[in-house]
Amino acid sequence: MQFETLLQARLPRARRPECGVKTIEVLRAASNIEAACKLLGLDWSAAKRIMKNTLARGLDRRDGQALESLGFDEKILRRGRRCLSLLNDLNQGRVIKVVEGRDENSVSKLFVSLTDAQREKVEAIAVDRWKAFMKASTKACPNANHGP
Repeated sequence: MQFETLLQARLPRARRPECGVKTIEVLRAASNIEAACKLLGLDWSAAKRIMKNTLARGLDRRDGQALESLGFDEKILRRGRRCLSLLNDLNQGRVIKVVEGRDENSVSKLFVSLTDAQREKVEAIAVDRWKAFMKASTKACPNANHGP
């Protein structure tokens, strides 16, 4: 879905008597999960466990953060056979939640990941005039500006 993933990590350093401290060169060695497993010597279940734990840590850090500006979008996959709706944090440039479908019930599920306090603090929602988006966002964040 053309989303950029950024990884932040300290690069390993080594002290060598003949040349001092050196930092390893960063390589794009693993362009997919299978390549990462091979590079790191992991099986699929270990990689899946790492991804699950990493996601949980990220979601824990996100809980309670103020969200001032939200945006809705939809992505049509496989030539119209499948539709996903996305809720975005426009200030941080990140996807908050993705659900399948684009009817009001599906779109309402996007707000489940937000606390009541977060929904109350939303100041503006960028949303196209799709009826399901308007109804769900107005119901979840009635105090937010929903555009002209």
